[in-house]
Amino acid sequence: PKVWLQGRQRPRLTPHPYSARTLRCPMSASRLRPSSRWCADWQAWVQHNVNAAPSRFNAVGAQAEACEERLTLHASIADSINEWTATSRVSLLFKRVSGSSDAGVITAAGEHASLVAGLAATQIDRQALSLRSNTRKSHDALGAARIVQDHRAALELLFRELDSGAPLSVELLVRVHRTLLGDAPHAGVLRTSTPARVGSIEFAPAEQVHALMHGHVAAVIALCSRPDITHLGLAAAAAHGLLSIHPFHDGNGRMSRLVANAMLRMRGVPFVINVCATEEHRAGYVGAIIASREGSGSVAPFATLLADHLSRVWEELDRLGERARAQRDEAASAETLRKHRERARKDPCMICLEEHCNMLTLCCGAACHINCMAQWLSEAASPTCCNCREELPRPQPRPAPPPPAAPAAAPAAA
Repeated sequence: PKVWLQGRQRPRLTPHPYSARTLRCPMSASRLRPSSRWCADWQAWVQHNVNAAPSRFNAVGAQAEACEERLTLHASIADSINEWTATSRVSLLFKRVSGSSDAGVITAAGEHASLVAGLAATQIDRQALSLRSNTRKSHDALGAARIVQDHRAALELLFRELDSGAPLSVELLVRVHRTLLGDAPHAGVLRTSTPARVGSIEFAPAEQVHALMHGHVAAVIALCSRPDITHLGLAAAAAHGLLSIHPFHDGNGRMSRLVANAMLRMRGVPFVINVCATEEHRAGYVGAIIASREGSGSVAPFATLLADHLSRVWEELDRLGERARAQRDEAASAETLRKHRERARKDPCMICLEEHCNMLTLCCGAACHINCMAQWLSEAASPTCCNCREELPRPQPRPAPPPPAAPAAAPAAA
């Protein structure tokens, strides 16, 4: 797909021109030329072609494959925790990631679950970064904080309803929108004005919004039952359909991102993603929307953008895991050394071979009396350990105090 900026073709960047990692120039939807007056063609396609090839939905590239692999691994670990058993497949997968032995798989799986829970909470807190374009419009800090709180409440409502087994429905989306906008006008009300525009892009007529929304929800439910549609493809289709209809007077972008995260959660992704945290990210987000709109019914560019952001979160989880394992190994080494020193203090002195108090442990772990070690060092030609003969650091002399300041000269007599 080609992206046009005021009649000039934007140069294509590799590997994915709609990725936040490669798109470097901010874009605005008002500056992009749509391929049709509004998105009726795409909406009709997704309603009547839910049995189309998965390539029309799924993301492509190494990042998408990595997300699929990590989601499979996470699901296997979660199953092992639920069953309190470690299957051979879980052992093989987790050993490849963490280097754990078979005996420590369950412990490592518990640590994985703890890291995931912490990262999930952090990602929800980071959702505030995606709301900068909304909070800037607020007149004061209290209003900006209210926007962030309402967004979090809407996300929790949508997750809570879907986790409880409630089906996705237009009524549920309206409730979420009412929570999202709070006391704002038209909160929880489908759009009634025509036309709806974002710059030069015109969306569905108001009289068709209700029917289009019911058709879109039915299409998403049908796609949920297809195992060949990945979690990224499902999230992209659900979000892009909502953006194409533009069913609300305000908050359509936020609603589409909430729905995308809900679809990822339904497929087992344990945390949310943020696709508009920076101006660069927002540029990639707009570019992916336009690319999918001009792609003859394919939402693969949008799904590829989601894969880019989701892979970042999986990579952060890997970094947290490596850090936790390093801290655990360091703590284990320190504990082992402490226990060894405690046992060594109960042994006889390496110098006088007697057992008394005031014992210390040397660099090699051997024990001796403080007084015996002091006498040893005073008589030795060079300071060395009495057991392993390792050279010990020499005490550094204290620096000499500065000389006293000279008294001030008496003033001359007049």
